[in-house]
Amino acid sequence: MKVNKYFLAIFSVILILGLLASACGPKAEPTQAPAPTIARRAPTAAATAQPPAPARPTAAPTRPPVAAPTAAPAPTQSPMDKAAAFYKGKAFQIVIPYNPGGGYDTWGRILAPYLGKHLGATAIVKNEPGAGAKIALNRLAKLKDGLSIILFSPRAALTSQIYADEGVAYDLGQFNWIGTVSADVFPVVVSTKTGWKTLADLQAAPEVKFGSDTKTSGKAIRPLVMGSILGVNVKLVTGYGGSADEMLAMQRGEVDGLSTNVETLKPFIDSGDIVPVLMMHSKRIQYWPDVPTIYEAKQLTPEEKNTVDVALAFEAGRVAATTPNVPAERVAFLEAALKKTLAEPEVISKIKKIGAEVEFTSAKETSEKIKVLLAMNPKDKTMFGKLLGIKGY
Repeated sequence: MKVNKYFLAIFSVILILGLLASACGPKAEPTQAPAPTIARRAPTAAATAQPPAPARPTAAPTRPPVAAPTAAPAPTQSPMDKAAAFYKGKAFQIVIPYNPGGGYDTWGRILAPYLGKHLGATAIVKNEPGAGAKIALNRLAKLKDGLSIILFSPRAALTSQIYADEGVAYDLGQFNWIGTVSADVFPVVVSTKTGWKTLADLQAAPEVKFGSDTKTSGKAIRPLVMGSILGVNVKLVTGYGGSADEMLAMQRGEVDGLSTNVETLKPFIDSGDIVPVLMMHSKRIQYWPDVPTIYEAKQLTPEEKNTVDVALAFEAGRVAATTPNVPAERVAFLEAALKKTLAEPEVISKIKKIGAEVEFTSAKETSEKIKVLLAMNPKDKTMFGKLLGIKGY
């Protein structure tokens, strides 16, 4: 039993020493436990069977294909909008075929800023005098853009075309007429330097010299008609550049008289430099109510009345036209702009101050009047040809 006690004691010491050595010695790297093996079962028949094919859906009723949405078309410009776009910001000419200082020049300068406003353009006056508007018309006849209008009395141009005057390269029937701004009234006046005051004084004078630009101008035709019907010995002095030049010629004594528009003459009548003796018109006017018309000056025969009627028919008024071959929408736009211009209160007031009245006539009426005058009958053509001294008549 003693042995066993000794043996147990020794065994205990050895065990303790072994434990101490194990704790103090190098540590062994821990090892991972092997992954548990999962036993795989063999697939059953149910698992290997293919899933049933899905049922095909019943075909829906076919619909027509829907077109992809498209962009809305751009709005179409109206003809007037198209014309407005054309004129916007452009330079625009009002051609006056006479020298500065006359009635037409004054009209042009009054109208220019307002017409420019209604066109959306910059309107300027261009004086282009010479040969009774022939020079300006010949140039404009070659254009076709509608960026110019001519404001003038068409008498001389009509007469030159009717009688195939040398140098005519225009056809008034091809121009686009946009309206008449006023009916012209033409007094016959004489310088106070002559001492004449009435028609009777002119009839008693041995000769009365009248100034004009050309022999086919109204400033020539009116005195000639007066002379042939009322017994005045009229002599024409031609070659002047316009009414302003002819007024200067009267002041210098080169000519005795003149027949032109009221606007040109009124300041000189008011100042006492000239005196009106006859109205080449169908009625008297408010400024000089005591001055008789040619219809009142004597009892006219049917032939004389026809002569006067035809002569005054050529006084088509202050007409405005643009160039040939202009698109219709531009012509209509120009007419509308001119009509609006003439309705401006300031324009009406300014025109009244120079002794005139705004009397707008449409493009259609103006065009028809010009066509009638161009189609003068042979009898009247012969009569006027003789009166004007045109070769062959």
